[in-house]
Amino acid sequence: FEAYGPIKQVCISEHSQTGSVRFYEMAARSHVLFAICVILHPQVSKVLNLYIQLFALRLEIELFLNCHVLS
Repeated sequence: FEAYGPIKQVCISEHSQTGSVRFYEMAARSHVLFAICVILHPQVSKVLNLYIQLFALRLEIELFLNCHVLS
């Protein structure tokens, strides 16, 4: 999720989109949860990996809309 860092900074500096910041923080927490489940159960990690990928795509769309459409 580090790749989203620069995009997040642009959104905060230009628009102060607190919703996007919340999405970013939730994604970071989900990533930690995913890392724990990798250790605990391989099958669970596969499901969570798919969830994280979908969540990252949603996050990317949110940040794109906030940074480009509203500017």
